[in-house]
Parts: sequence; structure tokens; C-alpha cells
Amino acid sequence: MLNLLAFYRGDEKDSQGRSFEEMLGWSDEEWEACHDYIQLLFPTRRASNYNEDAPLLTDDDIEVWKADPILKENLRRAFYRWLGFLGLEQGDDYIAFKKDLTDFQTDLWEGFNHNYLRITRVLDCLMTVGLTTEASEFYEFLKTRLNKGVTENTFRYWTEAVEGNIR
Repeated sequence: MLNLLAFYRGDEKDSQGRSFEEMLGWSDEEWEACHDYIQLLFPTRRASNYNEDAPLLTDDDIEVWKADPILKENLRRAFYRWLGFLGLEQGDDYIAFKKDLTDFQTDLWEGFNHNYLRITRVLDCLMTVGLTTEASEFYEFLKTRLNKGVTENTFRYWTEAVEGNIR
């Protein structure tokens, strides 16, 4: 079984021989096509419906993560990469669309797709391990998308993730 903390520190590779750094370096096309990296880069306490081998955060993992500056910084790096994948950029206290969106990034926000499920996971992970500022800024951006390609039902899941109430 993968030691999630060692993977996130860059000391261990996953079962397919992929490192944390390698995943961050993938192209947007690779991020879109691969469906099992998201559980590694944004782990939660909840089992994945799509990847039965996905590691789960334990209470001990969460406490270590909250106290370890390397783990927190690497999660921030993964989060910023995630934002770039979505066509977003991080400002001092905001998240906004980049000026040069690709067609894929524009299409992503036009209606439900599997990345909306990934957003729930990302928010859940950030909140669980203590990156609440990042999660809150992302959530504030997501509010601007309600009824602009995002349904109330989808937004409810995002709200539950931020509030720690995912069913």
C-alpha cells in the first residue's frame, strides 16, 4: 500500500511508478485523460467510486499534514496546477479566469463534466488538511459560476465539501 505522506514528500512513487513531481508536470491533456491521479494529488477520507486503490487520509495523516510545511506547500503546488488545468489563476486573495483560455478550458465551464466531481474532491482535501484559505477562495470563485454552466445540485456538493458535510 502506498505511503501517501512519502509520496507527497517525493520519497515514494505510486504503484505505476509515477512520482508526485511527474504528475504535476503532466500536460493538461494528460490531466484530462488520466482518471486515477486525482485521488493521489487530492486525497480525502472517503473511498473513491472510481479508483478502489486510492489511498485514504487517516486521522494521523491529517494531523501530520496540518503540521508539516513541506506537505502543505506541495499540496498548494498541486492546487495551483489544478487551477491552471481549469484555466484559472491565483491572485493575492482571489481566483479568476486566465486571459488566454484554451478551447478545452472554455468548454469545461459550459456544463457538467467529470471535472466537476474532481472539484468536490479538491475542496474536500483542502479543507480536511487545513488549507482553508485556498479552499475558500476557490469556493468564492465557484459561486460566480452558479447558473453559468454549474447547476444548483452541483454547487450543493461543493458547498458540502467546504462545510465538511459530504454525504
